[in-house]
Amino acid sequence: MRPALSLLLTVALAYALGLFLPWWSTAVAAAAVMAGLGLRPLPAFLLGFASVFLFWSGWILSRSIANDHILAQRMSAFILGAENPWLLMALSAALGGLMGGLGGLCGSLFNPRRQTRPTRGPSRQRRCGGHT
Repeated sequence: MRPALSLLLTVALAYALGLFLPWWSTAVAAAAVMAGLGLRPLPAFLLGFASVFLFWSGWILSRSIANDHILAQRMSAFILGAENPWLLMALSAALGGLMGGLGGLCGSLFNPRRQTRPTRGPSRQRRCGGHT
């Protein structure tokens, strides 16, 4: 339930922030959702990557279909040297996914409720003779 919830919340927040803020606001959305849900770092990265990848894939595909892939063909010829709009769309979505994954990772690491592992060995108080 938590993975589906985090995917839906991240996509919804990324869409809402993307209407008013720059492209990098999707990383902020992933960070906010992962920090709010209190996920561990690896699942937070993977869910942030997947949610922003799916969001950007849908967004790019809807914009590219609307103009008959004309812009994507021209940009892929310019950037990649070959007219392959699907590769350009996949690379763009993968870059967005990486940004969302790193945002989710940052959000999970900045979570103040995140459980830390207990330290092993003698405590600082015992090593220093009882004085801190």
